[in-house]
Amino acid sequence: MGVVSQTGLDKDTFVNIVKELTGGVEELRIYNTICESTKVRQKEAVVLSGKVDMMLVVGGKSSSNTTKHYKVVHKVQPNTHHIETENNIKPEWFKDVHTVGITGGASTPILS
Repeated sequence: MGVVSQTGLDKDTFVNIVKELTGGVEELRIYNTICESTKVRQKEAVVLSGKVDMMLVVGGKSSSNTTKHYKVVHKVQPNTHHIETENNIKPEWFKDVHTVGITGGASTPILS
């Protein structure tokens, strides 16, 4: 059996999947293709999200990379919003919020 990670997958999810598979197969080949810059950006976004009252993750709603980035940040900062444009921002999000962190996906489709 072979396991290939998607480039934007977070490391913890990948490790957990591999752990689950190791006991059930005779041979397992693992190809970790998680992008190094994605890992660094996710790590930095997680650190930032622990220091702010709210996070905004900017990128396409149909972008797998941005969606995964949002999920990683949301685990640390539940007050996280995935937005594509400024039109998605709601003023009520900012009530009692003093600090906002902003991050974005590595790749995102062009909006039409």
